[in-house]
Amino acid sequence: MNTKTPEHIRTRKNTIAAVVVLAVAMVSLWFLYSPSSDKPLAASHERQTPPLEEGTTLSISTDPELVFQKAFWRRPGPEDKVLHAERLEWMNAAGEVVMWQWFLVVEPSAATRDWFADNPFALPPGQNEGRDLKEAYRPEWFPAQFTEHTLFESGNRRHKLALSKDGKRLYGTDSGFGFTQSNLLGSDM
Repeated sequence: MNTKTPEHIRTRKNTIAAVVVLAVAMVSLWFLYSPSSDKPLAASHERQTPPLEEGTTLSISTDPELVFQKAFWRRPGPEDKVLHAERLEWMNAAGEVVMWQWFLVVEPSAATRDWFADNPFALPPGQNEGRDLKEAYRPEWFPAQFTEHTLFESGNRRHKLALSKDGKRLYGTDSGFGFTQSNLLGSDM
């Protein structure tokens, strides 16, 4: 004969849920505070020059706050440490941005890690089979592969966010076209 009351069953389910939440929190803290396993950012290679289309000029910004803000549509928090930042903008004769690209390496704060955990850009998980990024251009400090990271990337593979397994390094890149009349209408430059 079963003598357990519905209240006893509910208490047992709550206890199990609390144990699961505690275990997840402990694993998260272990990943958050364990020593970094990051390898060097990138193997040294000959410096590439970004491609320059005819009739355009190139502007390169390495201002950490500006690049972070344009990349993530928010300012870095006081505890975010931008290690490397680069934003390239190709402009036409009228001064309009016809193409852009950015690269970032950040030691994210807990708040920024929490924000990225919510996947604010709705990027699906990427494939980490060790393939090269195959960017036409990337700074020498930006990795060519993300084999030991959690990778998220857009369907066109231009927007990529990679978080080191220990959560201490966030890498990002994206590229696109500006808001010139020709780009908005879909015609060629």
